[in-house]
Amino acid sequence: MEKSNYLTESQFIEQNHKQWKELEALLERQTKDADRLHNLFVKVSSDLSYARTFYPNRSVRLYLNNLTQRVLDSMRTTEDKFSFQKIVNFFAHILPSEIYKSRKAFLVSLSVFLIALGIGIISSAHNDEFPTIILGESYIAETENNINNGDPMAIYKDDDKVGMTLRITTNNIKVSFLAFVLGLLGSVGTIFVLMSNGIMVGAFQYYFFSKGLFLTSFLTIWIHGTIEISAIIVAGAAGIVLGNGLLFPKTYKRTTALQVSALRALRILLGTVPLFIIAGLLESFVTRQTHLPTVVKAGIIFLSFIFILVMFVIYPWYHNKYIQKDYHNFDIIPNHTDAYSINRHSFRSLSQIFSDSFFEFRKYFGANLSQILLPSLAMLTISLWIFIKFNITDIPFDEKFISFYKLKHGSPIFVFTLWVLVSLAICFLKITMAEGVKSGLEKLKFIKQYYPKISLAVLLLYLPYAIIPNNFSWIAYLIIPPHFFVLLIEKITGEARFKNYSIYDLYSISMRNWPQFLVIYVVLLFIFWMSIILINSPVTGVVIDFIKWHDIFENFRAENLFVSHLMHWIMFCIVFPLSYYLISNELYSIDCKLTSFDLNERLKKFGKDALVFEKE
Repeated sequence: MEKSNYLTESQFIEQNHKQWKELEALLERQTKDADRLHNLFVKVSSDLSYARTFYPNRSVRLYLNNLTQRVLDSMRTTEDKFSFQKIVNFFAHILPSEIYKSRKAFLVSLSVFLIALGIGIISSAHNDEFPTIILGESYIAETENNINNGDPMAIYKDDDKVGMTLRITTNNIKVSFLAFVLGLLGSVGTIFVLMSNGIMVGAFQYYFFSKGLFLTSFLTIWIHGTIEISAIIVAGAAGIVLGNGLLFPKTYKRTTALQVSALRALRILLGTVPLFIIAGLLESFVTRQTHLPTVVKAGIIFLSFIFILVMFVIYPWYHNKYIQKDYHNFDIIPNHTDAYSINRHSFRSLSQIFSDSFFEFRKYFGANLSQILLPSLAMLTISLWIFIKFNITDIPFDEKFISFYKLKHGSPIFVFTLWVLVSLAICFLKITMAEGVKSGLEKLKFIKQYYPKISLAVLLLYLPYAIIPNNFSWIAYLIIPPHFFVLLIEKITGEARFKNYSIYDLYSISMRNWPQFLVIYVVLLFIFWMSIILINSPVTGVVIDFIKWHDIFENFRAENLFVSHLMHWIMFCIVFPLSYYLISNELYSIDCKLTSFDLNERLKKFGKDALVFEKE
């Protein structure tokens, strides 16, 4: 720096101290403006370099060095540390901010539900059989019997209160998940869920009105229904936000717009979790109290309505008008594919592992779709059609995908077909991740080299499930955990980090590190559970009806069997890559923690790169 531009220490402090103080204040806050933090950090780092040059023995250098260190420490601690404050921050700031920005989607969701409610009422008024068609014969028959016995709301008096709470909450979450995820169909699926639930409520309410029991039913059902129905409408708004990202990408690429809208919709959906828990508790413990005074019932309904109104209307408006300006913008900034990179050979936090894995899932989704899902689905479709059409084998109908692999449940021919397909799926998954395997000839060479060993590994994984009785299938996960299988595949396909490990070493590593995979497995179980919900949704019924119209099979069971197996395979092919990315990233992180591989690599580069700040 030229001498003419040299500042005295007091001039330097006077010129920059406001930004330093701003950075200090920002570090003290629970929520931080990431962009502003980045800009201030760059500025203070530059000031530190200046101070190290011109004031090496002065206190200002120490002050700036400590300030930059605080920024880095705050970034590390907030990455891994979970606190109750984060939950409070979500419901106090992030959720209301997102609700206000998505208010049009909420209005559309509410309007669709109310229109459907009117359709249900009007249709029931003009057709006495309509409630039976919508609600089902068994429900109507049971309710008729309860009315004749003088207790029309007896259906809510299950003796198992806790079990009833869990069943109700689970069912409500299923409905909300469908309303959310079917937004991927361009919001059409979401609108279908809202319409079906609105028509059901309308038919239900008119049925009791026709029996002269409107007030009785209203004061009973809406004790929990106020929050429950509101939560479904909120989930519908989340689905519409998701669908809008697909239909209206604006200035983003369509995939980027979908990524942003999915994260925004997920924020809204998370806001329904406490609502469904409250609704489940009310339905199980309060709704059953049909003897409660009218004023108490009306009071609970009124308070529930006020709670929903404040949480999803009044507070979001108030937050946007008076509070939002004191906090940073909660808009989601998409990752830029070119800038985002993954270093598998490093020790990472669990949140970073999830971020990296979902990034890989998006990055390779197209390749996995074309190279794994479509070819294997074609093979399975032909095989299933032959097996069912010509009665070669009696394939079992079971909603659990794992039963497909059980030799005692299915024919050896069908199990062999799935064994081949799973092995090929794993092989092509590794091809999509491999560097330098691009041409068809290179892919064939890869398959020829690794497919036999991969198929043997699949057989090794399958054996415990074939041997262990159904009720104890979970033991197979303890004997051969999925992360051991992934570790074995990494070794087979030539990963240098695991190439020199023996199978015994890999198994020992897997068993010793079981607890570190628990969170990942809980997340994956939830994803698979949601996949099963989607499979059993009306989407499957539409596909079955399409097949039925074309008379491909002779009976309904064969059609249901055919579609169910194909839907399970589609879900497996979609979720399997994500499972592999999550488990493999965790394995590499654990390996770096045990062997200090990434630390050794950084030590080799020590002194070669300029340091932004110094350690005292």
